Amino acid sequence: MNLFGVEINKKLFWALVIIIGVSIICLIVKFVVVGGEDKYKVVKDKDYVYELISYKKSESHVPYINIDTDFAERLNSELKKLLSTYKNSTTSNNSISYRYNLSDDKLSLVLIFKSLDSKDQLQFNFKTYVFDLSDGARVLSDKEILDLFGVSQDDIVTILDQKMKKKYKDEVEKKILSSSECNYDCYLDLREISDFSEGINYYIENSKLVVYRSFQTYSIYQEEKYFTRNDFKFNMS
Repeated sequence: MNLFGVEINKKLFWALVIIIGVSIICLIVKFVVVGGEDKYKVVKDKDYVYELISYKKSESHVPYINIDTDFAERLNSELKKLLSTYKNSTTSNNSISYRYNLSDDKLSLVLIFKSLDSKDQLQFNFKTYVFDLSDGARVLSDKEILDLFGVSQDDIVTILDQKMKKKYKDEVEKKILSSSECNYDCYLDLREISDFSEGINYYIENSKLVVYRSFQTYSIYQEEKYFTRNDFKFNMS
């Protein structure tokens, strides 16, 4: 076979064709697929979420949402308004931090707030957002997130109830509290949980559904020593 005036055999010719074909496919993936998602970034060489500023004394980490949409711009503006609050804080009991996860084309962000209530009891609060990078980087509603996993809010309530029952059983087994003194309903009262459907924050982590839900950890049984921040994170699978 003669190619550009050079004699080559058929095997070498087809090997060249395959190499060229694979190279073209890689370029398509790089510039079409990846580039299609990156078009929503404000700063192209940064992650979708990166640290805007941190404050050592309060152990605060304030994120910047690197997405070029009106919603992300408003959210970043709201976060900037909080800077002075955490800049002047001298304790980690008044702080903000965050986590994020990119699963396929869904970007999830959770903001974690620590604060002291009127009784100087430490409280955790959460706010989550799920951005759909395949659809204008818009924020998904709770229903849209549930639909992705084929579950209902009733399913979520049932799972949360089951997981809290496991925490209750564990505390009883560890003799932190007595089942004869405080049954499961009493336990929920101590947690200040009257409705599991309230205060739910949805998050997607490694393609799995996660719920962040805060609750009261303090009681006459000194249960605050039992709970950690991870206890507010519930895996739905």
